[in-house]
Amino acid sequence: MSLEFPSIFRFYKVFITASCIIFSESFLHKKTYVFNLFSPRTTKPSNGVFMIETLSARIKRAVQIKFPGSTTRVIDCFERFDSGEELDVLYGDGTSSHNRQKANCWVKGLTTIPFHDIKNGKFDWALELEKSHKIVEGELEAFLQMESATKTENWSGPRFQGQHYGPEWRVLGLQDRGIWDGENVEHFPQTVQLLKNLKVPSCEAFFARQGPHSGIQPHSDLNNFILTSHLAVIIPEGQCWIRVGDETRYWETGKVMAFDTSFFHSTRNDADTDRFVLLIRFWHPDLSDEEVKAFTFIFDYLDVAALGEEALAAFEFDEVYGPRSLSQSSQEFRNEKGNESQNTISSGESRQMRRERERKEKKGKVGVGAKGFHRGK
Repeated sequence: MSLEFPSIFRFYKVFITASCIIFSESFLHKKTYVFNLFSPRTTKPSNGVFMIETLSARIKRAVQIKFPGSTTRVIDCFERFDSGEELDVLYGDGTSSHNRQKANCWVKGLTTIPFHDIKNGKFDWALELEKSHKIVEGELEAFLQMESATKTENWSGPRFQGQHYGPEWRVLGLQDRGIWDGENVEHFPQTVQLLKNLKVPSCEAFFARQGPHSGIQPHSDLNNFILTSHLAVIIPEGQCWIRVGDETRYWETGKVMAFDTSFFHSTRNDADTDRFVLLIRFWHPDLSDEEVKAFTFIFDYLDVAALGEEALAAFEFDEVYGPRSLSQSSQEFRNEKGNESQNTISSGESRQMRRERERKEKKGKVGVGAKGFHRGK
């Protein structure tokens, strides 16, 4: 049996801005032809009829099947985004435009404050990270010395060029969407091992370098279910600060800040030297383990969707419906059309290889759009 799926993925455009899923309308709502075998209760259609559904509906159904009854807030978040509903709230007396929370992808019921107290029992890993900050500082200083000696430049600009960021803000990635950078981590083995040992609930980790006499303009990262932390590594103390909501804090060497970037936030470095922090994006501690898994699944789903219909079909079979739910006809389809796709995309290692290839292709390019978490601050 030979089946050809019309591909909608040439229309594919996915951005995850500050870990928020930002889908283009043309992609989410483009109708895709899905063979009936995608439903776990469906037998082989006698007339070979295809059913039509949007990718948006397809994602929602996959999440509901894979995580039954435990991810209502994730589904609600997805539906609000899909409908275009936004969160836009002014706090305080309503007169300060900076004391504003804005999101187009948010989870209700999460603790909502600009800065979180890392001593409240939910951020033990952050307290332990402070105790080991000299390890991070030592590896970063050695890396900077290596760059100076070899006259190399390994830092890159933000993946999304916008009015908020300038050329003075640069990053050096360690982890992206849960995948460790195969090249950069070799320069920071102790730092990476430290983050792993502390079981930091990170989605993304990188060093952020803010040049002298520069800053980032006020903006929101548009979601509230992933928080941001900074470990101050090399700091011109008293001369650089971050403002989140209506509160301004100065970085202190070896100290960790944790904050919610769905609030408008901005930074400034008034020193004559660079400011370096280890920036970690991590899941909001009020999320359940199942909710984190569901969001991760959506991110992976979209990552695979970019590879085409065959790859997505194999991914759905492996991750959603499972071999035991496959009818004979679907198994035939999988054997005929899906084996190659399954072998190339169903493992985390293969997705890591793909992301590594993308990283190398885009290395050194400022403002190149990419699917993934938007690096900010």
